[in-house]
Amino acid sequence: MTNIGNIEQVEDVEQIIEVEIARLRPHPRQDEFFLGLTDVELAELAEDIGFRGLRTPIAILKDGTIVCGHQRVAAAKILRWDTIEAYVLDAS
Repeated sequence: MTNIGNIEQVEDVEQIIEVEIARLRPHPRQDEFFLGLTDVELAELAEDIGFRGLRTPIAILKDGTIVCGHQRVAAAKILRWDTIEAYVLDAS
C-alpha cells in the first residue's frame, strides 16, 4: 500500500482501505450517466447497509473522487459513518 497524502493507494486489488467520507467528492460526470435513488430507496439502502454492513467497497481515485459507490456513500452519511471502505484506483 502506498500513502498518497492522507489517502493510500492500493497496489494489491484484494486490499481495501478505510477512507474518511469528508475527504470524498462526487465524480463530476456522475449525474450525466446515473440517476440518483429516491429518498425511499436511499433510506432502504441505508437500512440494509446498517443491518448487513457494507458488502461492496466503493472505488475512488487518489484525489478522493468517487468512481463507483455514490449511493453507498450517501447511505453511509445517513448512517453518520465517518469512514467507508474503498479501493483506490490508479487512473494513470
